[in-house]
Amino acid sequence: MNLRISDLLELGFDPTKLREFRHGGVQYIFERVSPRFLPSIRRKRELLPKIVDLSSGMRFRHARIQINPPLAILRDRGNAYILRRKVEGIHAEEVLDQLRTSSYLKGMNRGAKIDRAVLATIDEIREWLAKTLDPRLREEIEELIFFIPWNPERNIPRVSVDAAGVFLDTLWVA
Repeated sequence: MNLRISDLLELGFDPTKLREFRHGGVQYIFERVSPRFLPSIRRKRELLPKIVDLSSGMRFRHARIQINPPLAILRDRGNAYILRRKVEGIHAEEVLDQLRTSSYLKGMNRGAKIDRAVLATIDEIREWLAKTLDPRLREEIEELIFFIPWNPERNIPRVSVDAAGVFLDTLWVA
């Protein structure tokens, strides 16, 4: 389906102001991207269902993989917008930044090594994908984005901690 921003405006939505919305009990979000990333996003749209099918029932350092594929791609006047479900997590790079720079999270991270758990989980998934998928998809695997569970009210990562270490229960691939 080829929607344009003008179509959204006719429906009463202004995407320059709308970033999140709720419909049918589900929270959605618009992500603004450079149009030069659209070919990569389209390739990921095809790859993500394969990842979830291949990883069904698997865990990576205790984490289950879920996907967050683009639901729609909108273009208007040189801009591109991606519609996705909103997940209960934040971009892995933002998580690592928060853990390493936020005064109250630095101490928690030093003690529990949450950043290492996040990186180890992502690395394990990337390695598995590289072994499992066609080698020609190496670039697409490198371009995958990971979202880590996050508690926005407390502004802390959602992790499980036990005697064996720190683990993510879920992470989203987009």
